[in-house]
Amino acid sequence: MTTQILCCVDACLSQPTIIRPIPLCVRHSIEVALAALPIVLTDALVTSDETEIEVEPEPIDASELERAALAALRVTSTPIGRRTVEQAIRSMGGRCSSERAQALARWARDGSDLSLFDQTTV
Repeated sequence: MTTQILCCVDACLSQPTIIRPIPLCVRHSIEVALAALPIVLTDALVTSDETEIEVEPEPIDASELERAALAALRVTSTPIGRRTVEQAIRSMGGRCSSERAQALARWARDGSDLSLFDQTTV
């Protein structure tokens, strides 16, 4: 036999209405907040996904040296980021600005650099 413990605050036992909301005790306030939080977060994520504008990056025309540096990073399983791309290009004797390295890293992470090798000749 289970005994249900009722809240001693009269407000928690009354019927809530939109016109006249009722204050809740701490225990019931926490229960309501924990029940409502996942719903509110889900709605917020859905709304943010709908309003998010996708910007397509401008096409990259990578040089042979840049492609070789990206290939070297892939072969060695090095994480592809701005710094690693800069270092790889510089270690091969080339030059690369931070902005260019960031664009190349984004291009490589999206797999766009691999599309160069997907074209099969018959």
